Amino acid sequence: MNKNKAISKNNPKLRYALWKTHDFREHYTGEPLDFRSLEVDHIIPESLSKNPQKLKDYLNLMDLDENFELNGILNYVPTNRFVNNRKNDELLPSGVAALALNAARKKADKVLKIMELFDKDIKVNKVITQLKTSINHEDGAEYVYDMLSDDYEEFKEEKYINKDGVNRSYKYSIKRIELQAFLPSYRDFKGSCLFTFRTLSIRGCMISMDSEQIINQLFKGINTNPEHGLRGFISHPNGDKGFYIQLANNRFILNSEETNELCSIVDDFVEEYFNSLVEVEKKLNTINFVKSKNDGFKLIRIDNELWRKIISFTAKNDAFNSSGEWSVFEPNEYMLKIYTNNHEKYGSGHHAIIHLERDYDKLFNNYLEADNKIWLVWKPYFKINKSEDIESLNDKGYWSIKKVFEWLTSEMIPRVIYEDMVQYNIWGKPKVSFEGFVNSFDVSRFVDYNNVFLIQEKEEIDSSRKLLNIIDYLQSFFSTYETIFLRKEEIENIYKGLLLIINNSKKIGISYISGNLGFTNARTMEKLIEEINNYIQKIDDSKIGSYTIDTTLSCLQVCLRDFECKISLEEIHNVYFYLEPLINIYNRDKILKKNI
Repeated sequence: MNKNKAISKNNPKLRYALWKTHDFREHYTGEPLDFRSLEVDHIIPESLSKNPQKLKDYLNLMDLDENFELNGILNYVPTNRFVNNRKNDELLPSGVAALALNAARKKADKVLKIMELFDKDIKVNKVITQLKTSINHEDGAEYVYDMLSDDYEEFKEEKYINKDGVNRSYKYSIKRIELQAFLPSYRDFKGSCLFTFRTLSIRGCMISMDSEQIINQLFKGINTNPEHGLRGFISHPNGDKGFYIQLANNRFILNSEETNELCSIVDDFVEEYFNSLVEVEKKLNTINFVKSKNDGFKLIRIDNELWRKIISFTAKNDAFNSSGEWSVFEPNEYMLKIYTNNHEKYGSGHHAIIHLERDYDKLFNNYLEADNKIWLVWKPYFKINKSEDIESLNDKGYWSIKKVFEWLTSEMIPRVIYEDMVQYNIWGKPKVSFEGFVNSFDVSRFVDYNNVFLIQEKEEIDSSRKLLNIIDYLQSFFSTYETIFLRKEEIENIYKGLLLIINNSKKIGISYISGNLGFTNARTMEKLIEEINNYIQKIDDSKIGSYTIDTTLSCLQVCLRDFECKISLEEIHNVYFYLEPLINIYNRDKILKKNI
């Protein structure tokens, strides 16, 4: 095939080949690129062909001849929708365009080779599956293969977990599939896993996945039937003969029985993975803090001016050259080093190192914009291997992230602002004491937060205001979330929660509720309640889309907020119980996404 020949950018073989030759990364930013998010970008915009003279001039600038094919491999690179939309039909800066065109040229031969092999590999996989299903007795194909290869062994059905070591190990096997993994631990929040297969079509194949792939592929659609099409690692059915499976960057075919085995193993693994992650994060108090780009945790964001004041404050309170209450710093203008030397409260030694990071847009055309904000980031420089080691985190030893956050926002920053703003009388004494200043001090005027909001346990929800706050978060979250699968009683409970709130509201916007629910045209309260109850009777286990959840939660939200709803503490807890499956999905997603 000619490298300069026109080929549709929607060709699946081309898309896969570009993705693979660019090491599964977006070309312009270098960020990892999921295949489902991949878009093919014209380096030189296709729209330029509408202006022949401008196209000719630009081709000359790029040292390309007039026959250069804009819809060819030499003009294609992989990107994502965000970058593609930002670039649109704009011409790249000549230097950036030259680099992209050079990269496309260097990879063109490899792209063509992968495209040629693509069809061959898929055909072989299909033949193997057809051979397997054509043998009448169960496991016949495996028998034939075993006779030829002298391989009769299946995996022993067993499960093993060890959380006592530095690395938490996990193993689960069922007949033809085995999964070995490291669960999130105190040493490393990022788990990993290795699948080994003894199925006919991919016998001996071993596929590894990192934490990001585990979260993006294995957690999606957990505990659902493969036929529902919600699993993140099941691409689509292979007719009635099985399913196309996508693990990491590998695609292959499994029959229905093997797919169910894989789903059983994955469901068990992701539950253990999530429980281990939550246990570690809760004990380290990191669960509400967002990861930084350098694997630390974002504490607060401040402007450059406040940072200069902090640096000045630390210089005056050098632990080596002063001996006051605030002599807790090892001066450094690029980070905060909390160090004490025979301090009355904190003893001696290092307690924490707080790093600086900025949030830069990864697109090249945004580096021209000034960024006046700095994140203070906590990153442990000590090792925690097991839960017992957490006891070493105390005021006189290493500080936990919770201690550092509270110290920054409740002690250090108020002190820095106080000393910068305080006025003195003629006798050299401050007109306002620090204690008086703190009583009216609002640290949120000086810092920004990016904490993860997790919905609290039921016992902590003791007012309709807190319940409304939960529903607000759920409604916003599910308005853009993916389709989920819920059991009959879980769907019923959402509507039971709505009925409870309606029955405790003094006034109801019936037309608003009916319009959002979509299954009733009721004009009276009695008819509305009757039709909701009738709808509940017809509910079965099913997939439920984000729009349905969004509009139903909007009904709860508006009733509780606008319709003078009065409910008791017991009723508040009942509504919480009714919404608990949605709450669990919300909390799980927030915890997982911050660990990508």
